[in-house]
Amino acid sequence: MVAAAASLVLCGGAMAAGGSPPPPAKPSSEITGTVYDTATGKPIEGAYAVAIYVEFRSSPGSTEPCKPMCVKTRGMYTGKDGRFRFPVERPDGNSPGMVSAIKPGFSSELLGAAPTGWHGRKRPEPRSDSDLPLVAQNAAKPQWWYGIGEDFLIFAKTREGAEAAVEFLKIRLSEERRLGAGAQAVEVTQGKLKRLESLPPRSRSDG
Repeated sequence: MVAAAASLVLCGGAMAAGGSPPPPAKPSSEITGTVYDTATGKPIEGAYAVAIYVEFRSSPGSTEPCKPMCVKTRGMYTGKDGRFRFPVERPDGNSPGMVSAIKPGFSSELLGAAPTGWHGRKRPEPRSDSDLPLVAQNAAKPQWWYGIGEDFLIFAKTREGAEAAVEFLKIRLSEERRLGAGAQAVEVTQGKLKRLESLPPRSRSDG
């Protein structure tokens, strides 16, 4: 899979005018937000937030639509204020392209859409409206939704770029075991972890 990922090319739609990638965002650019409990509206301390940096790629000469590929992840645990912040590396709406949050005892409230006012916006300015709602789990009837972008985590290209994804999936795996997820679900998560933990270290060609 690593070799296949290396053969992918940036899609034309992901390029700026003139066929070049968008310029790097300003160093001060950030995406920020709060992880909070939907029942109480209070911030959640100790949630793990993961920013997923995406490039839209396709195989050379392919007529198939471009596919979003995670090139790396960044992660952090929230403090008492529930806040997270990640650098915006390029003003293309995909760097990062999405953020997920996870904490034992909670599932995600987001269902199929990125945080309002962020995804797809070609703006380098810092943002503060990317809040992530979590819902307290009912152990008798657990929910298995853990946030947007979890399926993209398997496409990180290097071990360093996958560190946050590994932490996210370890928490997910622990929750699946604790709450009695089916054997197949546990096996799938274990497979994702194995893939990420076997990635090569960063090379000079990775930039």
